[in-house]
Amino acid sequence: MRKFIFYYEKDGKWNQIPENSVNGCNMEYSCGGGRYYCRAKEDGGHVSYTMGFDCAYDTKLKMEMRTDGKNPFNIIPCNLHGDNNFKGSFPYTLPFLVNSGATPFASDRWEFRADRAAAPLSAICTDGGVAAISIQPYSDAEGGKRTVTGYIKSAAKEEPQGVYPQVYGVNYIHNGLYAQTGGVLGVSLGYTNFPYTFSHRELLNPSTCESAKRAEACGRIYFRAGDRRALHEIIREEYYLIRGERAEYKNTPVQAVNAIIDSLVNLNFDRQSGEYTNRKCKPPRDTHLLPWREVCETGWTGGSILAYPYYLAREIDGALDGIDFTGVMDGEDIFNRIVNAYNPATDMFYNLYKPRLDGDLNTSAWFNKEKEHKHFAYTLAEACHYILKTILLLKKRKESFNPLWLERTEKCLETVAGLQRGDGAFGYSYWDDRKEVADFDGFAGCWFVPALAELYLVTGNKKYLRSAQKGEDYYYKFVAELNVYGTPMDTRKAVDEEGNLAFITGAKLLHQITGDNKYIGYLKDSADYELLWRFAYNSRPEYAPLNKGWRSRGGSVTSVSNPHIHPMGILADSAMRYLYSLTGDAYYLDRADDSTAFILQCLEMYPDKTGYGRYGVLSERWCPSDGLTIERFSDGKEYSSWFSYNLWAAACALEGIETYILDKRDA
Repeated sequence: MRKFIFYYEKDGKWNQIPENSVNGCNMEYSCGGGRYYCRAKEDGGHVSYTMGFDCAYDTKLKMEMRTDGKNPFNIIPCNLHGDNNFKGSFPYTLPFLVNSGATPFASDRWEFRADRAAAPLSAICTDGGVAAISIQPYSDAEGGKRTVTGYIKSAAKEEPQGVYPQVYGVNYIHNGLYAQTGGVLGVSLGYTNFPYTFSHRELLNPSTCESAKRAEACGRIYFRAGDRRALHEIIREEYYLIRGERAEYKNTPVQAVNAIIDSLVNLNFDRQSGEYTNRKCKPPRDTHLLPWREVCETGWTGGSILAYPYYLAREIDGALDGIDFTGVMDGEDIFNRIVNAYNPATDMFYNLYKPRLDGDLNTSAWFNKEKEHKHFAYTLAEACHYILKTILLLKKRKESFNPLWLERTEKCLETVAGLQRGDGAFGYSYWDDRKEVADFDGFAGCWFVPALAELYLVTGNKKYLRSAQKGEDYYYKFVAELNVYGTPMDTRKAVDEEGNLAFITGAKLLHQITGDNKYIGYLKDSADYELLWRFAYNSRPEYAPLNKGWRSRGGSVTSVSNPHIHPMGILADSAMRYLYSLTGDAYYLDRADDSTAFILQCLEMYPDKTGYGRYGVLSERWCPSDGLTIERFSDGKEYSSWFSYNLWAAACALEGIETYILDKRDA
C-alpha cells in the first residue's frame, strides 16, 4: 500500500492538507489567502506531476509518500543509504536515519536541499519493489526568502553566536528531499535542512530553509518491481530527462596530461625535502602555493597512485613533451621506496614509505588518528595493484623492472590470500606485528581483488585467480544492496563511492581473464552503483569559483560523510567504456564521457577562475551544493572549492584522462 499526504507551511507551522482534497497524488486545496495544488498524470513508465502554491504569505509545500513494504531502505543519493551504517560508523558524526538519542547526528527524519543529491530524488526500497519521487532542484519564485533558523538540534557544545532567525531575499528557491523511518519519503517545494545543515563530518551548521509566496515545481513518481537495484533504471530515466549540457573544455586531453605532469614535477615536488607534497595558499592575499603536507603514503592518497600514471604516460604521444625528471622522483623511484618500506614480520608494505615526526611508518600516517599499529588494506592493496599493473605494462613493452617489486608484492598477496576469510572477505586492516587480520568489517579489502587477478596474470598461478574470484563474489552483495561502506579511513566506515572503484576494476579484469558472463552482470551493477554518486545534471553553486559557467554533470561525490565532488570517480570510466563495448548500451558511454569532460573542465578553471595555481593543478574538493562550503577567501568570502593542490586528485585525473585517450585510440 502507498499513500500520498500533502503538507503546507504557514506561520512556521506545518499543516496537513485534508484528505478530502487529495486524490492519489493529485491535490487541490485553498485556505485563507492561499491556494495549493498538485496535478499528476501517467506518462509512460512514470507519473509526471506539477505542484505549486499561490499565497498571500510565505509558505512551502510537501508531498509525502508512505509505504507499508517490509524492510524499508531509504535512499537519497549521496546523502542517505539506509541508516548510513549506523552500527558500523557510530559514534562517528554523519547523518544517521535512526530513532536514537545517542547522538545529535541521529534523527528519524532527514531533509536536504535537492541539489545535494546526484539525482534529485528520494527513494525507498522494500521487499515489494522501489518507489521514488524526483523534483526539479530549483524554482523561480515570487517573494522568495531564505531563513537561517539556528540549530534545531545541536552537536556543538555551545550555540553559535548571532541573532536568529536571519532572513535574506532570493529570486529563486531551492527545493528539498526528505526521508523518514517507517517507510516514508518525500519532496518539498521550498527546502528545509532538518534537523540542521550537515556540512561534513563533525560539523553541523544552523538549519536553513527557503519559502515563497508563489512557486511551482515539476517532477516524477516511480514504482518499480524488483530488489534495490531497480532504482538504477529510475536513475537512468531521470538522467536523460534532466542532464542538461555536458561540461565544456578547450584543451585536448593530451595537453591536459602534459600539464598535470608538468605541474607535479615543477610545482608539486618539493626539491628541498625531496618529496611530493600537498600545497595550499590563501587568495587573494596570498596566491603562492606552499607545502602543507609531504605525501609519502604507499597508496590511496599518494605513492603508487602517481607512479603508475607516470609509466602510462609513455604510451601517449606528446604526454611527456618538455618534461624533465632530473632531481625529481619518477615512477621507478616511488615504487622502489614503497617496496623498501617492507615489514618482514607481516610480509606487507607499511602505510608510509617515510615516517612523520610523531611515529613510525604505520602510526604516523595522517589517516591513522588513533596511532594504531596496523596495516590498512586501502593503502596496502592499492600499492600491490599499481605495482603489478605497472609490471604488466612493462612486460608488454618488453622492458625490465626491479625484481624486488614482484618478489615482495607476491609475498604480501600470498599472506593476504592466506588470511582470506572462508566467505571471501579480506581484511580492512591487519596487525603489523603478526600475520593476522585486525578488522574484517569494511570494503577497503576489495582492492586485493584486482591485485590478485593481476598477480595471476604475471605468475600464472591459479590460486591467486581463485582468491580474487572468491573475494569479488563476497563484495558483490554490498554493491547489489547499494550499501558499500568502509573504504577511506578518514570517513570511519561511512557509506562511500570509493570502495566500488575496486569492485568495478576487479569485475573488468575477471571478465577479461575468464570470459564468464557473470562478471558482465557485476560490471553493470557496479557501474550503476557509481552512478548513484555521479551528478546527472547541472547544479547552481552559489559561491566562486563554481558559480559562473561550471557544470556539475559528471562529477562523483565521495561519501555520505564528505558531501563534495572529488576526482576519483574518473577511475571507474574505463570499466564503463568496456561495459559499453560488451553490451552496446550507450548509457554507460555517455556517463563515462560526462566524467572525463567534468575533470577537463575543472583543470581549466586554473588560474583565472580559481584565483590561484596554474593549468595542471587540481584540488580534491568541488562543492555543487551547500555541503562542505567551509573554505574562505582571505577577506572572509565563501569559496566552493579548496585552496589546496592535492597530489592524489591530480594523479587520479592523470590516470583517468590517460585511459580515456588510450581507450579511444584502441576502440
